[in-house]
Amino acid sequence: MSTNKPRLAIISDLWGTRGTEWVEYYLQSLKPTYDVAFYDSCMLAGFDCTNLQEEEIHGKMVAGGIEAAAARLLEQEKGPVDILAFSVGGTIAWKAMLLGLTVGSVYLVSSTRLRYETSKPEAKIYLTYGEADEYRPSEEWFEELGLEHILIKHEGHTLYRKESNARRICEQIKGKQALQV
Repeated sequence: MSTNKPRLAIISDLWGTRGTEWVEYYLQSLKPTYDVAFYDSCMLAGFDCTNLQEEEIHGKMVAGGIEAAAARLLEQEKGPVDILAFSVGGTIAWKAMLLGLTVGSVYLVSSTRLRYETSKPEAKIYLTYGEADEYRPSEEWFEELGLEHILIKHEGHTLYRKESNARRICEQIKGKQALQV
């Protein structure tokens, strides 16, 4: 079924679909504006994380899961697409863009593993981190890659799970999207 709405891929955090009630904030807000597809980062990576502990999921992601997920996302999304991704989902999106995924705008929230990236993909990149997230990229990293970012005061890594922050992030996305039309 074709739609006149722009495509938006939402990519989960490390937990995939487990404990993702918070994703509903984003879906309810963004579905009127976008043709939305939700991706479970673990399923993209090729494993079921339902019965795994955080350390096990993280280990699988770092040991090739992120790259596998990026390749699978590239197969699934033919572009052009906008992306909203959380935590490891942001790294998956970044790597998919470096592999050639055509993305207009990408909104990455708490994507701390980006601090290891040295190449910047072609897209309008919007980065959001919690001020108290100790693993966010350094100011030097942002400068080296020529990227701007938003810091949300008094928030940590899982800031995106709070409804008030979700509202702010969605308003940013809808505002940027409206400027592109």
